[in-house]
Amino acid sequence: MIREYKEWLSDNWNHPSVVIWDANNETWDPTFGEKIIPAVRRLDLSDRPWENSYNPPQGPNDPVEDHLYEFRRWRMAVRLSA
Repeated sequence: MIREYKEWLSDNWNHPSVVIWDANNETWDPTFGEKIIPAVRRLDLSDRPWENSYNPPQGPNDPVEDHLYEFRRWRMAVRLSA
Protein backbone atom coordinates (compact mmCIF):
# COMPACT_ATOMS: atom_id res chain seq x y z
CA MET A 1 0.00 0.00 0.00
CA ILE A 2 2.80 2.42 0.78
CA ARG A 3 4.34 1.93 -2.66
CA GLU A 4 0.94 2.48 -4.29
CA TYR A 5 0.32 5.65 -2.26
CA LYS A 6 3.77 6.98 -3.17
CA GLU A 7 2.94 6.52 -6.86
CA TRP A 8 -0.47 8.11 -6.34
CA LEU A 9 1.06 11.17 -4.69
CA SER A 10 3.79 11.46 -7.30
CA ASP A 11 1.21 11.39 -10.09
CA ASN A 12 -0.99 14.04 -8.48
CA TRP A 13 0.92 16.30 -6.09
CA ASN A 14 1.22 19.13 -8.62
CA HIS A 15 -2.36 18.91 -9.84
CA PRO A 16 -4.18 22.18 -9.11
CA SER A 17 -7.37 20.44 -8.02
CA VAL A 18 -5.77 18.54 -5.13
CA VAL A 19 -6.49 20.39 -1.89
CA ILE A 20 -6.70 17.38 0.42
CA TRP A 21 -5.57 13.75 0.31
CA ASP A 22 -8.17 11.10 1.07
CA ALA A 23 -6.43 8.01 2.42
CA ASN A 24 -9.47 5.75 2.29
CA ASN A 25 -13.24 5.83 2.18
CA GLU A 26 -15.55 4.64 4.93
CA THR A 27 -12.94 2.36 6.45
CA TRP A 28 -12.12 1.39 10.03
CA ASP A 29 -8.48 0.35 9.73
CA PRO A 30 -5.75 1.78 11.96
CA THR A 31 -3.07 0.71 9.45
CA PHE A 32 -3.67 3.89 7.44
CA GLY A 33 -2.94 6.16 10.38
CA GLU A 34 -0.25 4.05 11.98
CA LYS A 35 1.82 3.17 8.91
CA ILE A 36 0.63 4.42 5.53
CA ILE A 37 -0.06 8.13 6.06
CA PRO A 38 3.12 8.71 8.14
CA ALA A 39 5.20 6.93 5.47
CA VAL A 40 4.01 9.14 2.60
CA ARG A 41 2.87 12.41 4.16
CA ARG A 42 6.33 14.01 3.99
CA LEU A 43 6.38 13.53 0.20
CA ASP A 44 3.76 16.28 -0.24
CA LEU A 45 5.79 19.47 0.03
CA SER A 46 2.55 21.49 0.17
CA ASP A 47 1.67 19.69 3.43
CA ARG A 48 -1.98 19.25 2.52
CA PRO A 49 -4.30 17.67 5.07
CA TRP A 50 -5.09 13.97 5.03
CA GLU A 51 -8.61 12.69 5.50
CA ASN A 52 -8.50 9.29 7.20
CA SER A 53 -12.09 8.03 7.04
CA TYR A 54 -13.51 6.78 10.35
CA ASN A 55 -10.03 6.62 11.86
CA PRO A 56 -8.69 9.46 14.03
CA PRO A 57 -7.01 12.37 12.23
CA GLN A 58 -3.23 12.05 12.02
CA GLY A 59 -2.32 15.72 12.09
CA PRO A 60 -3.62 18.86 13.81
CA ASN A 61 -5.11 20.22 10.56
CA ASP A 62 -6.58 16.95 9.31
CA PRO A 63 -10.36 16.75 8.99
CA VAL A 64 -12.68 14.25 10.61
CA GLU A 65 -14.97 12.26 8.35
CA ASP A 66 -18.56 12.37 9.55
CA HIS A 67 -21.43 10.42 8.03
CA LEU A 68 -24.78 11.37 9.46
CA TYR A 69 -26.54 8.70 7.43
CA GLU A 70 -25.03 6.07 9.72
CA PHE A 71 -27.72 7.00 12.20
CA ARG A 72 -30.55 7.20 9.67
CA ARG A 73 -32.15 3.89 10.68
CA TRP A 74 -31.98 4.91 14.32
CA ARG A 75 -33.63 8.29 13.59
CA MET A 76 -36.33 6.59 11.53
CA ALA A 77 -37.03 4.16 14.40
CA VAL A 78 -37.28 7.04 16.85
CA ARG A 79 -39.70 8.92 14.56
CA LEU A 80 -41.88 5.87 14.03
CA SER A 81 -42.06 5.13 17.73
CA ALA A 82 -43.10 8.70 18.62
